Amino acid sequence: MASPIPTISTQIVRHIRDCLELAGVPSAELLDHYGIGPEEIDNRDHAVPLAAYVRFFEAAAETSGNQHFGMHAARVMGADGLGPLSFLFLSAPSLAQAFQTFTEYLDALQESTFNAFVIDDKTSHFSYGIRDDALTPRRQDSEYSIGVMYNLTRRYLGGQTAPVEVHFEHERVGALSWYESYFDCPVYFEQSQNRIYLSADLLNRGSTALSTELFPIIAGHLKARMHDHSHNLTTVERVSDILISNAPDNLPSLELVAQRLGCSRTTLMRRLNAEGERFGSLVTERRIGHARQLLTSSNRSIADIALACGYAEAASFTRSFQKHVGAAPSKWRKINSKLTSARRTGASRPNT
Repeated sequence: MASPIPTISTQIVRHIRDCLELAGVPSAELLDHYGIGPEEIDNRDHAVPLAAYVRFFEAAAETSGNQHFGMHAARVMGADGLGPLSFLFLSAPSLAQAFQTFTEYLDALQESTFNAFVIDDKTSHFSYGIRDDALTPRRQDSEYSIGVMYNLTRRYLGGQTAPVEVHFEHERVGALSWYESYFDCPVYFEQSQNRIYLSADLLNRGSTALSTELFPIIAGHLKARMHDHSHNLTTVERVSDILISNAPDNLPSLELVAQRLGCSRTTLMRRLNAEGERFGSLVTERRIGHARQLLTSSNRSIADIALACGYAEAASFTRSFQKHVGAAPSKWRKINSKLTSARRTGASRPNT
């Protein structure tokens, strides 16, 4: 039985369309190019394929001539930009609860994405990414998503804060000063995940945006909606999420993952085997997936990418990549660079 195609709510796609129209670029032809019809995008209960959304977003930036289109879209998003999820965040009793419940219910809007909120001694961080590493380029979605969380946080706190730092998985495009001015903090690129770091001192603060009386009402609505959308994660998905939350050159061992899942090493191996998977294969999938993302989103050397993905040398990385992908990294990069260029050419600005 084929796996269902991951989707994203038209609530988000519609905002990107509106931003494109505000930039003076007609959106109908571009939406049609990616198979998104007007009857779909105007239906609040509808969803479109995640891949179509990501490609439309990248093309929208290219067509508008705005290399930071995603971050601009995040900045102008209204309080209702994510529907009930925005109001849930803004009415939470504390900032910690705002992030925790946001990550819990994000799947109601989009599928096949990874998001987590972690609290450490001095900082906390929110991580976001698309699980499918083959879905590239996706810079606009990454910058939009982290931008949304930054702007929601500022709205929650009444504009009284700045992050500790921001990380992006892709290569920097444009001036570093632009990013640091936007987020008012240091910004780092070609990292293992898209993340926004906040001081732990902020987590107990309450909302300045909405009454907390709304919070249980909205949470109940989203819980019912999640019941219709969600499924229990398989062991493979749970292990994959743990691996995604770590840098490819510092992945946890089987023992540590089993500990995180509250079971023994033997039990975890048995559960994975029952789902037709092995832990070693998931580790390789994480490393190769990140390598594909770096090959298409950066100009880093093969040797540098090998080290970033946990391989001791370029030769072993090349052998592993060729075995799993069917082409050497350099050849795969060349082919996919041409495909990306062809997609951009095919999605040039519609005639006005």
